[in-house]
Amino acid sequence: RSSLATTLDAEAVETNSRYSLTSRQALISPRVLALSMVYFAIVFGLYGLGFWIPTIIKKSLSIQDNFVVTLLVAAPYAVGTIAIIFWGYLVDRSGPRAKLVAVPMFVGGLALALTAFGTSMPWLGYAGLSVCATGIMA
Repeated sequence: RSSLATTLDAEAVETNSRYSLTSRQALISPRVLALSMVYFAIVFGLYGLGFWIPTIIKKSLSIQDNFVVTLLVAAPYAVGTIAIIFWGYLVDRSGPRAKLVAVPMFVGGLALALTAFGTSMPWLGYAGLSVCATGIMA
């Protein structure tokens, strides 16, 4: 019993000394900065989707029927739902989760950035946003 108590006390001292950071140190920690960038990438992709898909469909594709616009807006999210299931299965069955999560996010962000250059080809912009939806959701 005393051996266990000694071990627990030693671990508590080690844990407290390792994780005692000030607020400033925590905010400039590389781990916090990296996670902040990941969160920024997710939010950037989702806002891009939410704001740009209806605009591209309605103006660039010259579709005025709101029902058709709604169906075309929903399509990337439906594909994204399938990607969530597939990618989750793949990540659970394989190794490094951080790398496998970063891949679709990077592809989604790249597709969103390339969509900005597809203004002369509206269907290409729509396809890019669909890839972005799939990547960000996966």
